[in-house]
Amino acid sequence: MSGSPEISSLAAIQPPSVTGISKSLNYDYSEEVIGGISIPSLAIQLPILQKITNENLYVGAAPVISNQKMGEGNYSLAAHHIHREKAFFGPLMNAKKGEKIYLQNATYQYIYQIVTVKVVPETDTSVLKQTNKPTLTLITCDKPTTTRNRLIVTAELVQKQILTQASKSEVVFSEKPIPLFNFWNIIIGAGIIFVMGLLVMIIWKKSKKY
Repeated sequence: MSGSPEISSLAAIQPPSVTGISKSLNYDYSEEVIGGISIPSLAIQLPILQKITNENLYVGAAPVISNQKMGEGNYSLAAHHIHREKAFFGPLMNAKKGEKIYLQNATYQYIYQIVTVKVVPETDTSVLKQTNKPTLTLITCDKPTTTRNRLIVTAELVQKQILTQASKSEVVFSEKPIPLFNFWNIIIGAGIIFVMGLLVMIIWKKSKKY
């Protein structure tokens, strides 16, 4: 199975680094954003980008397999797990069965419920198999250092709803009201990440002088 597209795309992904942040600063993400993911219980709220690339993973999550559709089959998303435990998919280490996950694109909101949380070897591609029941699979490293294991969170679709004008501005989750994703907010958030990355680069370069 080494030639399958899902394996080859993941194999090309590099661990996050200062150099990677630097290279991503000049990348235009505005055409890549296709939606967002929110897990209120874990304080996760990230943009979903169209393709899984090193550049896109410095902003948010991305589908592991191309041409996937939200709410259909096994929709798999990957994101980084970095030393800042509250960033990207790092909080998934605390995910629990029964917690809700919200996906949104320009038309619909999809509500999933977590059914399993497990760690598997990076060679285990069975988690990417298609399913008859709409499923969401979240993938990240099991720790923020070099590792051969992956943390897998699997959830099943429990509700799909059309976004109305009212729900686009706010939706009431079971935990608390949280604004829904706004594409301009996502782009602004990506800009903030760029600035943070630039500051990291400046500090890193100054430290090398001493």
